[in-house]
Amino acid sequence: MSPFISQLKRESIKARLKELSDQLSTEGKGFLPKGQSYGYLRAYQYLPDKDIQEEAKRLQKALDTIFLADMVHKYHRTTKIYVLTQYEKDALRNIRPRSKNDNNIDPVHLSLYWQMHETDIDFEINRLDISGRSYKIPEGKYKWLKYNCSNNVPDRIQAKAKRHIVNLDKTFGNGKYSA
Repeated sequence: MSPFISQLKRESIKARLKELSDQLSTEGKGFLPKGQSYGYLRAYQYLPDKDIQEEAKRLQKALDTIFLADMVHKYHRTTKIYVLTQYEKDALRNIRPRSKNDNNIDPVHLSLYWQMHETDIDFEINRLDISGRSYKIPEGKYKWLKYNCSNNVPDRIQAKAKRHIVNLDKTFGNGKYSA
């Protein structure tokens, strides 16, 4: 890519970040997203430009704070995960419970987080069922599955993760993925 095109791309990204920053400054905690995902902020955090990385991280953290605070007022521990918007799910993915009953995380967030986690495992189980031997386990997913076999996660998730690893063994040969 030519240096001119690269410069145009950097300027475009910086303008997009500035627009979002200005919108956040103006609206503050009343910021209402337009129903979109802010996943591009995560991608910007891995670009080589340090200014873009830092601004994307700052904005991501600010948005997550607003979205998570709003979720506590909008939802309950019994709320089902399918009613959340994509940007709310993105914000939930950034919390890191240390255990299934982590007291440092709001119970509403924790409940939604574990529901989302279970949905993710169900998705992987379905992918294996549909794909069979052509199933490709994404990089990092096996480590994630092993974590889900630990006592740090709710029992239902733990059982599903163990069962998925057993099914991987049946599909690809014993021991390759044993729990």
